[in-house]
Amino acid sequence: MIFYNARKNFKGNFAVKLNRCMKTLHFALLFSIGLLIPYVSFAQTHQNHQPMKHFSLLVRVPLSYSTEIAAKAFPQWQALIDDWKAKGIYVFSFAFPGEGYTVTGSAKNIKKESVLSDNRRVVSQVVIRAENIDQAVKLAQDIPVLPYDGAVEVREIPQPLTFVKE
Repeated sequence: MIFYNARKNFKGNFAVKLNRCMKTLHFALLFSIGLLIPYVSFAQTHQNHQPMKHFSLLVRVPLSYSTEIAAKAFPQWQALIDDWKAKGIYVFSFAFPGEGYTVTGSAKNIKKESVLSDNRRVVSQVVIRAENIDQAVKLAQDIPVLPYDGAVEVREIPQPLTFVKE
């Protein structure tokens, strides 16, 4: 009789453990499906989209571009950057205040100057995300210096290189 009771307890404990195990597996399965459904849904809706590329917008202004004009354009810059941030377009930007230095030729001559293109100097760089060069050029048309005879050069940034440490 003692053997029978021990066996009955064994069966009871086994049934409890099996029940707990099944509940855990059931929860894990439901949890996994819960994670998988949004991923599959995201993959299906985004499978036709091109991956976003990075583009550099080199902003140039004429030599006549003054601090007064810059102050007038600043609110437009701020609004544009805020809009691009909200849309996930903006990556980063920085200004080039003042003059720069050039190093030229095999003699490596150093000169404090700005390189001009059509009497315009580079004053900032903005890096954005776009699907292609056409979209990046269209976005560049919103740059606030354009009404003041400014210019924007748009270039695709190639995939970053990965350096292996030797």
